[in-house]
Amino acid sequence: ASLRASLAAERAAAEALGVALAEEEGMRRGAEEEAAAAGRALQAERSQREEADALAARSEVRRIEAHREASEARGAAHAAEGRAILAEAEAAEARAALAAEAASE
Repeated sequence: ASLRASLAAERAAAEALGVALAEEEGMRRGAEEEAAAAGRALQAERSQREEADALAARSEVRRIEAHREASEARGAAHAAEGRAILAEAEAAEARAALAAEAASE
């Protein structure tokens, strides 16, 4: 009877060990799946951050180009204003010369 009880106890212990090993395997698989999901989430976040950085860089390039174009436009406007002032001065000189010529006649 004690041999049967000992065998039954060993069988129960082996079954409990099997259940514990199965639970441990399940937890290990769950942890591996969670780690893989976390890795995918980190990669997605990294990709989004890289896309945002690229968008910010393109936006900065457009801002600089717009600033350059505005500066060029201001330069062209100043040059046109300078040419207009010069033309006005030349016209005034021509009128003065004509007036002096008319006065001398």
